[in-house]
Amino acid sequence: MMRKNLPGYVFKFLIIWMGLSLTGLTYAQDAKVAEYQTAEAELKNIQKQLMEKLSTKDRENLKKSQRQWNTFRNTDCKYEEVDTFHCLGSRAKERTQHLKDRLENLPH
Repeated sequence: MMRKNLPGYVFKFLIIWMGLSLTGLTYAQDAKVAEYQTAEAELKNIQKQLMEKLSTKDRENLKKSQRQWNTFRNTDCKYEEVDTFHCLGSRAKERTQHLKDRLENLPH
């Protein structure tokens, strides 16, 4: 009796296992998206703080620099084979640190 039902049990096991695996992937991807969104929010916040302290000319330069950086980041992460959102978040954190350093080193 058990042997007759074995293929059915194996099939049910595989379906359940696949469902659990997909749930884990979705959760992991959601976490990476959330991490990226947090990094982007922090980047925008520090950029705003820096803009408030710059002269008009320097603000325009920062805007231009940020547009060019966005193009670089998007192109660089487009070809990231492992995880695009990890790449985007990582680049945003790097840029945030760069802008924080710039903000801290402004003459008072």
